[in-house]
Amino acid sequence: MKKFALLFCLLIFVTSIIIGCSNDKGDYSSEAEDNKIYATIETNLEDKEEIGKLLFEKYLKNTFENYINDKNEKVNILKDYKLNKVKLYEEKKESFLIEVEFAVQAIEDYSTVFITGNGVEREDNWVSDKYLIIEIEKVNENKYIMTNLYTG
Repeated sequence: MKKFALLFCLLIFVTSIIIGCSNDKGDYSSEAEDNKIYATIETNLEDKEEIGKLLFEKYLKNTFENYINDKNEKVNILKDYKLNKVKLYEEKKESFLIEVEFAVQAIEDYSTVFITGNGVEREDNWVSDKYLIIEIEKVNENKYIMTNLYTG
């Protein structure tokens, strides 16, 4: 009976892990909170890749220069970053997608924060081989918002 109970608990645990980790919808449906805005810019630029670059840089700074750690302290964990590729991925009716390949450098003891989703930890707290797809909407003549991000 104990073996059966242990096996049953193990099965539930493994199933939970598999279901929780397999949220790939394939159609880029929203994986974030409804109506969440990651970054906003106003610009006269029309180049979608440049707009994506500006929004992504603002997102990185907003998110990781104001990171709340386990002690509930606001910490700037973003030491440096490199954008290796910013490319238009897809145009939709109301938005467009930009793919971003990048690397980030964390302050000491925080590089693991950047490995979430994808990435390879390197020396000097660098995490390389990061990849995201960001979704951008134009909300008026010169205002753009980053509404979602995906790991691909």
